[in-house]
Amino acid sequence: MAIVIGANAAPTSGIGGRQTELQVLRELEQALTDAYTIVADTVFRFKGQSAPAVVFTEIDFAEWSPSATRRLFVGLTRARVHWEWVMSEAAQRLIAGRLA
Repeated sequence: MAIVIGANAAPTSGIGGRQTELQVLRELEQALTDAYTIVADTVFRFKGQSAPAVVFTEIDFAEWSPSATRRLFVGLTRARVHWEWVMSEAAQRLIAGRLA
């Protein structure tokens, strides 16, 4: 099973030539066979569950907060083999700053 999870309810679009969530989902859908299932829901609905592959979408926050930390932890620890994340430029800068 592959799980696709989103942090927020509002859809986002591609930024600076990056793939949009829809493009990522379409590529994932094409790559999967009928033996797999795609589930889409919020981060916290998947707490305690895992999947071989996760696409973590709609990562968009302007400042680091305990809520952002919890969402990232839950979302990024759901994948057993591979994960992808789709985020805003602001979130990318904040995450890169924390990892540096």
